[in-house]
Amino acid sequence: MRFLRRVRDARGASNAGRARGARRVKLPQRPTLGVEIAAPTLHVHVAETMVILTLEEAVVPEFLAALLQIANSAVILRGTQLSATLLPAQKPEQPAVYDPAEGWLMPLTPSEIASFSAQIRPISGAWEIAGGRYGVIVA
Repeated sequence: MRFLRRVRDARGASNAGRARGARRVKLPQRPTLGVEIAAPTLHVHVAETMVILTLEEAVVPEFLAALLQIANSAVILRGTQLSATLLPAQKPEQPAVYDPAEGWLMPLTPSEIASFSAQIRPISGAWEIAGGRYGVIVA
């Protein structure tokens, strides 16, 4: 959280680095409430502009059930090496960010939440989520 706070403070303290007319995008913040799911083999990587989650089949049913409640709290996937927190996006353009101390913060729009629930199955496969910002691999 300290890393994100430093980034937010630096961006708020000075507009010198911004291009004229550029819009400021609010970075996501880690929520205080969340459903934690153990995902021992969780892996997150980036391909161009897409953030891709790799999960094991056994985690998917609990993950999908928790996504249905994401409006009330976040879904926190805890791996042995890192974590990924999926939370409701405050604005559609809000980007996913990686904080070395907190892990991935991944805001989801309502259409992305619906796409996760409609597409992903607890079988081996790969899916691109509507909007093109996220992908999921189930292994």
